[in-house]
Amino acid sequence: MTNQERAFRASLARRLKEVRESKGMAQYDLSRATEIAQPTISQYEAGNIALDLFTLVRLCKGLGCSLDYLLGLDVEFDTNNPKGQLLQAFSKMSLDEQKIHADLTEYLVRDR
Repeated sequence: MTNQERAFRASLARRLKEVRESKGMAQYDLSRATEIAQPTISQYEAGNIALDLFTLVRLCKGLGCSLDYLLGLDVEFDTNNPKGQLLQAFSKMSLDEQKIHADLTEYLVRDR
């Protein structure tokens, strides 16, 4: 494995854990949401096991995040930028709270 591949795997593992924790999920919760065994999720987060595309998609669905983010192509949950800060806060809200904030945002930008 090249250094670049190792760095990519480490970044993917870090982002997977970061998103899970930002959503207040334990590995067990993600395991139930994805039907992937908890010890396997632990190995993914440690960067010990390579992820195939099907598993990546299952994890993204279980976490409610984009594949682009997990692959490092988007800053979706990067709390060093406003978009990331908003998305992280939004992801912690209930569906009713998300609807209220989405409606308010739509109202605020509608006539721009």
